Amino acid sequence: MDLAPVRSLRPVSDCVNCHVGKAGPCGTFPVETRSRIAAASLHRQFAQGTTILPGGRPATRVGIILSGLVKVTSMDEHGNEHLLQLLHPGEFVGDPFGGHLPFSCEAATDVALCMTPSAVFSEALDSDPAACATHLRRMLHQQSEQHCFHLAMRGRSSLERLAYWIAAQAPFGTADRVISIRILLSRRDLASLLDCTTETLSRSLHRLQDLGLIKLVTPERIEIRDPEGLSRMAGPQEGLCAALLQLRAREWGARAINLPRFHLTRRSVAAG
Repeated sequence: MDLAPVRSLRPVSDCVNCHVGKAGPCGTFPVETRSRIAAASLHRQFAQGTTILPGGRPATRVGIILSGLVKVTSMDEHGNEHLLQLLHPGEFVGDPFGGHLPFSCEAATDVALCMTPSAVFSEALDSDPAACATHLRRMLHQQSEQHCFHLAMRGRSSLERLAYWIAAQAPFGTADRVISIRILLSRRDLASLLDCTTETLSRSLHRLQDLGLIKLVTPERIEIRDPEGLSRMAGPQEGLCAALLQLRAREWGARAINLPRFHLTRRSVAAG
């Protein structure tokens, strides 16, 4: 069995109306094929930190993310885990053709997936060249996003990488609104994503606050106080890669919320 214990199992009763069906890998299959996939599938929920598919063995099941974030990880010879990639709702987890997974897939947040036997999904792809081609394009796009992320991080200091990550989470606020960032990843995972230690991450967060660029409201929430200054600290962005990353930036392990500035003012006054 290549799946970790899960919190709940639920048969898939309606594949056609799945909320990620159109965006996910199943969207190009005809109704009959989706019905066959649904009959063999289960919705599974994994708690944050749970291994979904362990590396080093064939994946007998694959999954489509319904909600939450999945991290692709590798363990080095010293037992240190490295976060290599984040996968988002609608994206594919595992190898439908049954190959050995070189990396592990784990729940970066609480995650819900639609899990299907690899053989069922592989057969569906083999029988439908158009769907197989679409699946390949989606996987190549997913790979391009990852390449662009690594390019964006290259040549930046730890402080600049953190500034880039925060600045990319959402469009800038306006005069009457402020951007609030809710961090979804654990500190350990965020540090690994940004290729630094948790201690360096903590120092960098406080450094950005000391510079007046952000405010650490809680351990899980940041407010962007100086968008232009944060952008300057992050450094230049690389053309097409920047445009591609901005489409998905809110899913780099955080969520952005545009909060009315007057609410913040009232809360600050009340706290004082």
